Amino acid sequence: MRFWGEMRPRKHIGGNALVIALICVCMIAGVMAVEKPVLQAQGVAAFANPPCSEVVPANVLFHPYFKPQNPLDKQVFLNGAAIENMGSAAEIKKLLTQSEALNHKGHFKQARKNALAVLKKVPANAAALYIVGLTYYNEKDTAKALEYFKQAGKSDTTLANLHFYMGVIYHDTDKDDLEKPLKQYDLEIQYHPQNADAHINRGMIYGYMGDMEKAFADCAKAVELTGNDIENLLVAARFSEQLQVQVEQGKKLLARALELYPRSWRAWEIKAGFVYHDNDYKSAERDYLYSFSLYKRPTTLYELCWTYIQMGDIQRAKQIYDQAVRLKADDDSCYRKKAQERLIEHGVVFGGKE
Repeated sequence: MRFWGEMRPRKHIGGNALVIALICVCMIAGVMAVEKPVLQAQGVAAFANPPCSEVVPANVLFHPYFKPQNPLDKQVFLNGAAIENMGSAAEIKKLLTQSEALNHKGHFKQARKNALAVLKKVPANAAALYIVGLTYYNEKDTAKALEYFKQAGKSDTTLANLHFYMGVIYHDTDKDDLEKPLKQYDLEIQYHPQNADAHINRGMIYGYMGDMEKAFADCAKAVELTGNDIENLLVAARFSEQLQVQVEQGKKLLARALELYPRSWRAWEIKAGFVYHDNDYKSAERDYLYSFSLYKRPTTLYELCWTYIQMGDIQRAKQIYDQAVRLKADDDSCYRKKAQERLIEHGVVFGGKE
């Protein structure tokens, strides 16, 4: 699974925007970081053994859920050509329903076989083309997936999730070109404004582009659409905390998350970030330590290291840094590098592989 921290900013990005993009890289690593994500058989990405009390859903940016929103009796399934060539509307509906169910269960080849049987008789059936594309997507063959998604779009560009998946593929295959995925998420939201995942993904794209107000607005919209969805609450709160946009609203979203999930390590880490930005380093220390007690994550310690530096306790900061390194010796994240740079600025000497 790819996280935001692996994405490069656009080559023509300006100086200030580059700084913002680099902040984004660090920020999203904190939002989405879980150690061992696994792709489940049905093609839905999830995280193994969530480290806190909430259920941690997928990293929607690169492995979105399959959430079909079109009813199976939509006209595209039952057009005149389908009835004429297949013999009955019921037969085509049955094949597509079975194909969709098989895809959910992870039987991608059989799901594709059923959808291709429809396409043999009705080559322009948008739903069948979409399902074939989805099976290839779940098998990580994004080139074939995109080919079928484009064909589906020629028959019915309003299919739910069609542009969402195309946006995901464009973003995943060319991380420097943000305009293509942005256009796809725009189309998805135009046709399906209730698609919260599309708002989250578009918000992240805006974040990379340096438009933090739009980024937060999309995240907040996702929260509005999904109510108490913990992932969206925390993504929006993290945006607000790290980039200091709409801070009061971000704090309110975080308070809601903590009310629902009082033992969420991510929520306490974000809370620590808010009070850190308020220069309340003692409270930040307390909240980082509590977050770390819930889930022992190196990044939390690096942020705690920064806190001790701000408090002037360089010796304690170095001890916390060393503890983080022991947890993950091969960690090359921007958090570790930033902590090391700050310690060096304060006279700490690193030796060996440090």
